[in-house]
Amino acid sequence: MKMKLDEKRILDYFSGEDTPKDRKYIESLFADAEREEELKELLARHWEAFSQDDNFPDKSLGHLFQRPIGKPGCLGGKNISDVFRKIWMAYARVAAMLLLPLGLLYLVCINGQKENVLDQVSSIRINAPLGSKLQFTLPDGSTGWLNSGSTLTYPPQFGDTRDVYLVGEAWFDVKKNKHRPFNVVTPDVDISVLGTKFNVVAYKGEKTDVVLESGKVLLKPKGDQQQLSMEPSERVVIDSKTNRVSRSNIVGDNKFSSWKDGKLVFRNDSMEEVAKRLSRWYNIDVTIENHTGKDLRLRAVFVDEDIEEVLRLLKMSFPIDYHIEDRKKDEGHFQFSKRKVKITVR
Repeated sequence: MKMKLDEKRILDYFSGEDTPKDRKYIESLFADAEREEELKELLARHWEAFSQDDNFPDKSLGHLFQRPIGKPGCLGGKNISDVFRKIWMAYARVAAMLLLPLGLLYLVCINGQKENVLDQVSSIRINAPLGSKLQFTLPDGSTGWLNSGSTLTYPPQFGDTRDVYLVGEAWFDVKKNKHRPFNVVTPDVDISVLGTKFNVVAYKGEKTDVVLESGKVLLKPKGDQQQLSMEPSERVVIDSKTNRVSRSNIVGDNKFSSWKDGKLVFRNDSMEEVAKRLSRWYNIDVTIENHTGKDLRLRAVFVDEDIEEVLRLLKMSFPIDYHIEDRKKDEGHFQFSKRKVKITVR
């Protein structure tokens, strides 16, 4: 029979009034998947009671729900109080597996103070570390996913326009609002929409790749290029180095946003593209040797396979050999290097 949750110890932990014994209790509690629903119910109950307070800040905190697959995202900005920073670190340490509102942490940690945390934050930045992906909700209710090695920055509350800043890859489901355009600012291209679903790849130093699933978007390359409009099921790739633009129609299943569903999909992709995507997906360094002049293309779907299984299947399909180098410890910095994979084409 499960022991009843000790609410006082839980709230004391988040308010900073805990003991070392309390910390062990809380960490073991949050690590127990079977207690997840109980914890959510408890936290929601305290949140609802606080939100009815007349002095509670009149701003939506819904966008601060984040569900990381891997590591939790990071909150960035200026002038964040030491109290709130301490609370955020506590949350990130023990609750990465739960969908918890930071507004609740504001409740149990500020301990009665009515200071508006949102007013202290100039921007919110969420990061999806290599080898992970992260689900997000924006202040206007728009949702999306952030892919491995990507960063999304946005204000706590939108103004006349809804501007977000992306480096990397993201899929957006934008809430329609014809009076407030939604703008995705990337290193080389700005994207304007009203309400739509689309995928953007905009890693630094790489081509910008936009795939539109529904609605309409307007692309604004930085420089002298003309603006481009897109229709559903269309793909546009912009190379800012050469000012080259390519358009194509998407036929069949959409491999470009399948990553958010946990699928690594290749459709006639070169070995160079395969190596790049494997590197980000598994947080490893992949190099290919002896492939010059050999046009090898991969068509495959991987779901939940580890890198060893993926490489084994690749070897069955292509004339390749591979070698996996284990991670090495850097004694000077107390860190481990990435795993390295060398693929050699025979």
